[in-house]
Amino acid sequence: MITPKVYQTKDYSLFERIVGNRWIDSPDNELHVRKLMESFEDIYVPQPITVSKEYGIIDGQNRLEAWKRLRFPVLYIISEVAVSVRQIQMMNNLNKKWTTTDYLTSNMGLEKEKHPNEYQFKPYHMYDLFKRKYKFSHRNNLQLLCGFTAQHDRDIEAGFKFGKLKVSDWEKARREANFITEQKHFIKQYKTRPFVTAFINVMRSHKFSRKQWSKKIEMNSQKLVHCTNTKDYLEVIQKVYNWGSQAKVAFELKDAA
Repeated sequence: MITPKVYQTKDYSLFERIVGNRWIDSPDNELHVRKLMESFEDIYVPQPITVSKEYGIIDGQNRLEAWKRLRFPVLYIISEVAVSVRQIQMMNNLNKKWTTTDYLTSNMGLEKEKHPNEYQFKPYHMYDLFKRKYKFSHRNNLQLLCGFTAQHDRDIEAGFKFGKLKVSDWEKARREANFITEQKHFIKQYKTRPFVTAFINVMRSHKFSRKQWSKKIEMNSQKLVHCTNTKDYLEVIQKVYNWGSQAKVAFELKDAA
């Protein structure tokens, strides 16, 4: 096995971020950089970063930033093999786990590079707009934007990471999100994942009438109490919906296998 040559420099401008790699200016990465700086000042154990032949950073962005702030020399290895953004994501995830925000910004960067004139209308930019507007959990955002009702869908959640996000119906997602947001008049926890998940299940049932719900919740808002899990919220919502009705409706909580 050939040992790669390790180079050294203090020319920090030599290195570039690869489009699609995660940004280092997020709060999580900033914390990681500071921890690295503390460890380097205590015991300096150099671990070279890996770069492409064009000096794009394949692995070690946070180490480079820590060295730069400390004015330490950069140790680096030049990869002889071309590496894709997906491979970079997988490699970096072994060192410091990528967050949802990392995957989002990575895929937004790829969209912007691939579609410079229309990236605003691509799935990850739409997701970002939706996320910032409604402030639901990541899983609830996927449920609404991708059109699935189950609490978990591993294929969709995994696909989000690696550029496979598809927005099924943008206008429907907005209508549903707006209707959920209207519940803020009746419950403070209207944005929490357990409540939103339960409400999505109910709202998408063929048994559900928005008109009937609006009428019942206006008269019985005190019954919509705070719960700690989705199942309990479903039961509470069902009680409010069925209040005063002779024909009772039973809503189901769908979950992926």
